[in-house]
Amino acid sequence: MATTDGSMNGNRTAFKHSNLITISENLITLDISPDSEAYFEGKNQHVSWNSNKVIKLNPCETSRNDICSKSSMSIELEQANHNAQTKVKECAKSLHSQAMKYHLKMDRPSKFMIMCLTRIEDALLRNGTLKKKKHKSFLVSDWGVEFWQGFVSGSNILDTSGDCSSIEQIAWIVSTAADVISENEKEGVDIDGPSFLYLVPSQERAVQVWSVCKPLQELGIQTVCLHTAAPLDHQIRSLKASEPEFVISTAERFLELVSLEAIDMSGLSLLVIDRLECCLRNGFLNEMKVMKQSIPGESQAVIFNGSLGSFSSSALQNLLDDHKAICRLSANVSIASQSAGISQSVNTCTSKEKLSKGIQILNKEYGKHSQSKSLKVLFVEKNVRSQLFADTLTAQGYSISKNSFSDGTQDLNSEKKVIVCVTDLDEVGRMTNMGEFEVVIMISLPPSINNYVSILTRMARRTVNGVLHSLFSLQEDANLAGPLIEILEQCGQIVPVPFGNYLYSSSLL
Repeated sequence: MATTDGSMNGNRTAFKHSNLITISENLITLDISPDSEAYFEGKNQHVSWNSNKVIKLNPCETSRNDICSKSSMSIELEQANHNAQTKVKECAKSLHSQAMKYHLKMDRPSKFMIMCLTRIEDALLRNGTLKKKKHKSFLVSDWGVEFWQGFVSGSNILDTSGDCSSIEQIAWIVSTAADVISENEKEGVDIDGPSFLYLVPSQERAVQVWSVCKPLQELGIQTVCLHTAAPLDHQIRSLKASEPEFVISTAERFLELVSLEAIDMSGLSLLVIDRLECCLRNGFLNEMKVMKQSIPGESQAVIFNGSLGSFSSSALQNLLDDHKAICRLSANVSIASQSAGISQSVNTCTSKEKLSKGIQILNKEYGKHSQSKSLKVLFVEKNVRSQLFADTLTAQGYSISKNSFSDGTQDLNSEKKVIVCVTDLDEVGRMTNMGEFEVVIMISLPPSINNYVSILTRMARRTVNGVLHSLFSLQEDANLAGPLIEILEQCGQIVPVPFGNYLYSSSLL
């Protein structure tokens, strides 16, 4: 942060020469006596110059660079500044990548992060935002631990708890972001611009998030709150003067700043979008796609969205990096929240038709799938028929695995880019990697609806969407008809007509 004497706090660059005339981001114009010297504090970068010269100092280099005379400055300034910006962006990207790799090596929250959490918690208890009698310590938050583990694994986070984040969730997110900054400074990595951006749907929400971040100011983390109720030029000046690590902003104001190139996002480590659907309803999707292009590829995103309809799911696919893993979270224990984005498809057929119907469904899913990465499919079948089914799939050209896997990086010896695992119905409840499968095809349904719910809420935890196909036979699965219809209705899924007709006819008997 800039101080009144022109120095910079933390590890930021500090200029120790009183004769500087102007300082832009990467261009310093000087008019000083011969043989003078200036340096970047903490970086051991010394540059000497003669008077009547313009010297551009690149913080990523230690040598003199692009010296031009004042008489030719009007001709060369634009090109020199463009070159400087390009070099700084390349350097920032390298430093950012280095910083994130360092952070991803951590196996537990640091002491500094725990201190951030407790500072926030204590402050919110003192001002009455949290009630002591009802409050549960942030440090024992199951959601917080899962979020942190997902973040340090390098994943993007998709939360389906509700439309917006809770105070506890905000506290964990901002404490993690502060920890990234702290680790960067320990390693001597100094990145220009904010490291953390929190997009919110309204001014009121921006103030609420800012109040959670405010206790971190005494730890050196500066936060600005941007919204359309304040004059745009005033907030631009505030950004330049405070050099904040955290930016809390309404989507509308932030996109205005981006269009004016008034905010530098090249050093961003973490982007949070609260209530994505509000941004989509306001028509900001195209602008947010453009904004995402200015953010480093190494950065991560946390998106809160209560429901995952077709429109919001498509938007998520556009905003989240296809090449980065996704970690789905939900603090809401309801079946609808835990299974948000999972399409439940119930197909009625006879017992003899299940094998051919299952292969037909797999072929259809394969045809819809993008070829950029492997499709992971789990078949659930009774043990007595699983080997026959696996042999049939192999003959169809699919790669079959009976082993657990953690990702899709293994070599496929099949002609199709699909990983298929066939498992016994009795074993599926003990599978630890259920979250890896984005498509589950249940040839045999479980005896209890609780087993069905367990599969539904544990599958597809690494993708935006998933599909659970169930092959329902009136001869084998009649006892599940009523409970299954209830689950479909709870989750806002379509109840197949044959199902409804069967339940209705059964009630008349």
